Amino acid sequence: MFRPNLARPEGKAPGGPSNFKKEIKIVAVEDIAQYPARDENGIRFIGDFLLKNGANVATVYHTSSKADASWESSAEPDAFSREPKFVTQHPGGSIEALEFMEHWTGKDAVIFIGSCDKSGFTVEGSPCTPMQLVPSFTANNDGTFFTLTWQADGKTSKFPGYYDGNLEEAQPVQAASNALTIDGNVGRVVQLASVSTTAAITFTALENLNANDRITLIGGGGTNPYTLASGGTDTVVVLKNGTSWTGLSNATITLKYFDAGAKKYLIEENRK
Repeated sequence: MFRPNLARPEGKAPGGPSNFKKEIKIVAVEDIAQYPARDENGIRFIGDFLLKNGANVATVYHTSSKADASWESSAEPDAFSREPKFVTQHPGGSIEALEFMEHWTGKDAVIFIGSCDKSGFTVEGSPCTPMQLVPSFTANNDGTFFTLTWQADGKTSKFPGYYDGNLEEAQPVQAASNALTIDGNVGRVVQLASVSTTAAITFTALENLNANDRITLIGGGGTNPYTLASGGTDTVVVLKNGTSWTGLSNATITLKYFDAGAKKYLIEENRK
């Protein structure tokens, strides 16, 4: 078995202060239709987080310089565990902020923490070990702000995950037929229609996409669902082991995009 090394990270000061983005993303566990698995190394998610119909990703502004994503772990024989936690501040004392606390307090959640130093998100929380908001409020000479603490409902043996896939804040793009046009500026999660006459899924155009972008198709089902097979001319689909995918109701397949110049490739990453 190969044992990984640990080299010095890139950058002039890799051990400097964390540089969080000014917004974090939150999803209620009960709104998640698909919580993706991690790869064989146990950290990177493969596939996309998908939400149930009508659900949304919540965005929270925070004072990023006050954020703290530190965590601690403990170990007894055969009993390693970690306590996920994220603490930050939201300025002011608005009614809207109190309404946010009222809604999210006691709600099982998954949080997505962005960094200005890298793409993607650090992910804390899972359906089995969700994060819950424990807020407090300060109003004195030191300032006026809410302290937002998300802490896990229990301990976990898993480390924080890393996610660089789609986190759609709008509903999936509704496909009108089996011929798909994917525009990265519009959406990269596509809901297929429910059909009674099967047809092969084709890609007529791929626009506004970058290397390694993920595209996820959600099956629409029907008596004879659409199917996706390996092959193609201008856009080449590469499926694992050459096994075709059938768009059964709520089945999903995630493809990674590569631009090779004359040809574009969609390579299967994950299916469920």
